Amino acid sequence: MALDGLEYYLVVKERRRFLLQKTYGRIDLSPEYCTLVEGELTPYTPIIWSSFITGLPPHKHKIQDLWTYGRVLDSIKRFPLIRAIKGKRKFVWKLGLTPRTPSKKDLRATTIFDIIKPSIAIDVIGYNPWGYMEKLSSSETIDEYISGAEKLFELKKKVVFEEIKKDWNLFMVYIHFTDSAGHCYDFGKLKMVYRAMGYFVSEVKEIVDDDTLCLIVSDHGMKEERTRDGRGTKLHTHSNHAFFSLNIKTDWRPENMTNFFPKILEWAESN
Repeated sequence: MALDGLEYYLVVKERRRFLLQKTYGRIDLSPEYCTLVEGELTPYTPIIWSSFITGLPPHKHKIQDLWTYGRVLDSIKRFPLIRAIKGKRKFVWKLGLTPRTPSKKDLRATTIFDIIKPSIAIDVIGYNPWGYMEKLSSSETIDEYISGAEKLFELKKKVVFEEIKKDWNLFMVYIHFTDSAGHCYDFGKLKMVYRAMGYFVSEVKEIVDDDTLCLIVSDHGMKEERTRDGRGTKLHTHSNHAFFSLNIKTDWRPENMTNFFPKILEWAESN
């Protein structure tokens, strides 16, 4: 279960037992998993999940952006002269070229789903994203944005409960709601979202066999920072560490996001 933006320290502080499981820990994210946001290196979702499902470091899988027009245009738009052109986005949209979340055709690498069969992947960035982020990003208000994210989570739960009853050796679902709530809610209200995620995990584990290995992982967490406007208002930005949790006791600890790929293969082969 890929829970985007799930914060390690908040899960531990609140002792969410369905999220902590038997083995859990923090993964520090190195600069290669980050991109510049307002002049600061910030962990970036598509970079991290692409490494997770391929076992490749960012400089090899080359997924750097949340939105892509394809490798050729993505490369061209990084040139300084192209960046300086105003209105270029509207121009390419009129040509029928609209942005989308990175998928397998952008990744051009072997994924964990290509090796372990049968596999079920639900809305996994870098593999088969649903494409809802484009719509959410166009929301005019925060209320509209968070409402859309919550409705999507409810829909995704229904899909999970249906798909997980099928035959599979590897099952992965990506949940964006934890990240959306992390950006919009204060930590007091965010606790309620984490409680809901814990219940969701417990419901899924009631459906699968008792010997099913359950891995919960986030790509980064959330931290509170004060704005630069001098008003002292707190913002939620990405923290530079991720979270993982397993329902088995083990001494294994991932040092970075590429470590999951070979370990998942090892688990699959042992079963």
